[in-house]
Amino acid sequence: MPVTGQWSALPELKTRSYTLRQLYDGYVYVFDETAGTLHEYSVSASDACLTRIVWTEAHLGQDVRSGEGEGRPYLLYPRKNRLHLAFSPVQWTWRICEHMRAHADNRALWMKPLDLANFRSNLNGPGTLPLFQLATAVADIDEDYVVEDQRFADSSIPTSEPVPQPEQPAEPSFSPLGADVYWRGSVPDQYSSLLIALDDPLAVLNDLGLQLAGDQAALRVWQQEHEHKLQIAQTVTQLCGARAETQQLPVAVRDDSAGTQKYLSDLEAYFEQLDQEEMLLMHGNAQGNSPATLHILQSAEMRRSLQARYGQTPSAEDIKDWQAREKWRREVDLKGARDHLRQHLPTSETLLQQVRDTQADLQTWAEYLGNDPFRLFVDTCNPSNLLYLQTVMTHLLIIYGQDQQASVWLAEQEARASSLFGTLRYGFSPALKDALEQQANALFSGIGDFTNLATRAGELNAALNHQGFADSAWMKNLKQPVRDTFKALRELAAGAGKAVAENMLLAWVPVDSRLALGKQQNIPALIRSLLIGQILTNMPEQVRIDQQLASRLKQWKREWRLLSSQIADTRHSWLYPLDPRSRRSTARHLQKQMDALRLHELKIPGLLDFQNNQYAQLLQDEIRAFFNSGLDVAKDWHTRAKAWSERLGGLGAGNHLGRDPDQLPQHRHALSGPDPRWRIQRQGYRQGRLQPGL
Repeated sequence: MPVTGQWSALPELKTRSYTLRQLYDGYVYVFDETAGTLHEYSVSASDACLTRIVWTEAHLGQDVRSGEGEGRPYLLYPRKNRLHLAFSPVQWTWRICEHMRAHADNRALWMKPLDLANFRSNLNGPGTLPLFQLATAVADIDEDYVVEDQRFADSSIPTSEPVPQPEQPAEPSFSPLGADVYWRGSVPDQYSSLLIALDDPLAVLNDLGLQLAGDQAALRVWQQEHEHKLQIAQTVTQLCGARAETQQLPVAVRDDSAGTQKYLSDLEAYFEQLDQEEMLLMHGNAQGNSPATLHILQSAEMRRSLQARYGQTPSAEDIKDWQAREKWRREVDLKGARDHLRQHLPTSETLLQQVRDTQADLQTWAEYLGNDPFRLFVDTCNPSNLLYLQTVMTHLLIIYGQDQQASVWLAEQEARASSLFGTLRYGFSPALKDALEQQANALFSGIGDFTNLATRAGELNAALNHQGFADSAWMKNLKQPVRDTFKALRELAAGAGKAVAENMLLAWVPVDSRLALGKQQNIPALIRSLLIGQILTNMPEQVRIDQQLASRLKQWKREWRLLSSQIADTRHSWLYPLDPRSRRSTARHLQKQMDALRLHELKIPGLLDFQNNQYAQLLQDEIRAFFNSGLDVAKDWHTRAKAWSERLGGLGAGNHLGRDPDQLPQHRHALSGPDPRWRIQRQGYRQGRLQPGL
């Protein structure tokens, strides 16, 4: 932001700073407190002009209004008037217009105040600057003439018109670069004119989402090239190298990956020197020579160097642990593995930290916005307004929900309903979410696990498939705006918003599946999620709970434990072979067992499906085919999942909620090893999505 001026207090970000930019296509609203009038202007980014929409009798009560007239790149109001201004990318509904005209407190909170008389006297005010500072204050306006460059190429509002994408429902927004002379030469008096900064919170959130997508892409590109070798090196050093528990590292290097690897290299060099001295001393004694004459006792000097450099030396237990791993070090290049980590691990951690920091910024901004769409001038009772916000937030949800940490945060948001993410699938209505939650809690009282659920499957199936729940008494008791939001949800699900609703459900699968399996099951919340999913997609098929789930799941777990036990036995045979020459065949056998376990995980019984059981089997077949196809997990999974959603419907993916191998006992980092090198087989399966774990 410009150094001069009085600017709103915004959340501090880790990855970006704030700046001022031109408006893009949308609407500007001005409430003249002095005259008591509300004016509406349409904004055109192509010529930076604002055109007044003069309200007539025909406009009253209408949510869609238009007008014709000459646009100007500025607004003109009497110098003594007090104003409140706001920008919105979508047109205010008539309900919002009436609300803002009637509520001075909301105007003060949500719109920007402007006292023209006060500004005229001191050329200063909240969020304002004199017009002659335009080029220095606004990042996409240049002095005298436009300098074409790549600034804001990574913004959600770029400076050049982007190429339309097939899946985009509307024209992409952009705002061309400008020169200050255009505005300074247009106003009647440039020295008494001002610029005012208007808020556009969703654009900031979109920018952070686009940045996160870029950070994730950079990490994935790097992982595709380096991660496999890095995992091999990490496995080699963990099994064969010096102990590297964080609490045992010197304080000076604990938060420095490169420093940690350098310390471990020095430590391993010291251990190797000890091994060499021990061998030579034993050899010298065998020849009857004096050990002192061999001049090989360098370990004492190396130990003093470790103490001086890192403030600690290895214990006798550390030395004993090193010696116990000697047989494994014969078959690997420990120094090469350590050097590889020193070279590449910092890059991996830097890229990952960039993702984490951008995720944190997006979380910060989402929490700052809160859960009230009205504050953003979005009326969820209006289907087009609701679809706009659903589209924005679903796109961000798909980008953000890419790993386990994201799923945890999203689950917390939905539990608290404290942000737009938390109320996304409820039409951004906390009241609708609360009502559904109360009904679910009453219906599913006493259900704590899958066993209890199965015993009441018949009763619950009847309740879930009751066609009149939308007209029930509890729904009719809700306030009119809540019922209107519910109606808009149903309308969109049956028409223009069907694809968005299905993508939304697909994006929530990682979060919902954690309710089905794991240490803390939340079956009522899971079924509530299913219920709102049914509402969103307006599916005609009836959903049912598998009444045989308990017995099927018990049998599945029994088979899973057997396969896991066999893998553990084979791994032990590989690590401690009776004949070292058998390791290659043992590794091949281990790989076959791991493949069998992976396929078994994909057959985990499903909690929910439609009455004819059509979707569960189809989806399982699709996932198995994907695993066997050899397609790249990071690049191809989301495309394939979206195709499934389009073909099977949103709940076709949502019914897979009971199948989450990520919640099983951890066995992901499974060792196999043809020849003297190891490699890691790590599955990236995450609740119905495949991805490289961030």
